[in-house]
Amino acid sequence: LICDNMAYNNGGGIAFSNGCSAYIINNTICRNSVNWHGGGVVCEDTPKMIFFNNIFWENEAEYGNDISLRTAPCSVFVAHCGIDSTECFGEGLAGSYTWGIGNIFANPLFIDEFDHLTSISPCIDAGAESVYISIWDTTIYAPTTDLDGNPRPLGDGWDIGAYEYDPDHPVMAYQLFTGYNLISIPFNDTFALADLFPFCVPHGYAWNNQTKEFYEIDTVTAGIGFFLISPLDTVIAINGTREATSITDTLYRGWNLIGAPSTAVNCSTITDLPDVISDIFGFDAATQNYNIADFIRPGCGYWLFTTDTLELEMP
Repeated sequence: LICDNMAYNNGGGIAFSNGCSAYIINNTICRNSVNWHGGGVVCEDTPKMIFFNNIFWENEAEYGNDISLRTAPCSVFVAHCGIDSTECFGEGLAGSYTWGIGNIFANPLFIDEFDHLTSISPCIDAGAESVYISIWDTTIYAPTTDLDGNPRPLGDGWDIGAYEYDPDHPVMAYQLFTGYNLISIPFNDTFALADLFPFCVPHGYAWNNQTKEFYEIDTVTAGIGFFLISPLDTVIAINGTREATSITDTLYRGWNLIGAPSTAVNCSTITDLPDVISDIFGFDAATQNYNIADFIRPGCGYWLFTTDTLELEMP
C-alpha cells in the first residue's frame, strides 16, 4: 500500500534508478504527488520493470501522474493494472512501455482511506494469477495472500490492488482524531457503539432531521450520520456482513445530517435537486473544521440544507 506520499522532485510513491529491475505486483499506488516526474512511480535507467495487478489512482506530477520514464534506457511492461496510459510519460524519450492484457481505467471505488474495495469495484476479479511477458520470455505469478492475510483469490479471480474483496467480511477502517469525528456506518448491520468504540463515552450523538435536535445513541446502522467524541487519535476497523449499497433518507426543511452508503456519491447529484439550496459540508476531524465536500464518501457524515421535505436516495 503506497499511498499519500509526497516528494520534492521525482517519484512521489516510488523511485527506481541506476540499472534497477523490479517486479511490482498487487500494490495499491494512489494519492502520491511530486513536483516534477512520476507522481506514482519514476523510472531512471531501469531496463526491466514489470507492473502486474496494481491500482494507480489520483497520483499527481508535472510529468507522468502515474508513471514517468525520466532517463534512458527504460523498458516497462504493464498488465492487469488499473491505470490510465495517458497518465504515463516518457515513451520514446527515455524508453518504452509495453501494454499487456487486462489493463483497465476506472474509479476503483475504495470503501475507506485504507483503500479496501467496495462490492462494485471494477478491480474485483480483474487481475490474474500469472502473466507471460514475451519480450523477456518470463512468467510471473501473483501472491496467494493479500495485505490483510486473506487468501487470493476470494472470488472468481485475483483482484487488482493490495486487497482482495471479501464478500463475507467487508471492512470499514476509520482514522479517529481526538475530539469530534463525524462518521457513519456503510453496513446494513446494527452495531452497538460500546462494542465498536468502547473508549468513547458517551458513545455518539445523532441529529433528528425533523425536530432539529441532537440525541444520544447507543446503536447505529446505515444512513445515520453521527458525532463520535474520541479521547485519543486511533485507527479502528469495523467488519460488516451486508454493505449498504443504497440508502433512502427523509430530509426536512432546514439542516439535515446524513450518512453515506458503501459507494461514493458525487455531491452534484444531490445539490442539483430543486429543494437542496446549500453546498454539502463534511467535517475534517484532524482540524476540527467543516469543509465543502465534492463526494459523499463511505464512513463519513454530511450536512445539507433543504427548503422542503424530500426523500433522498443514494446512490
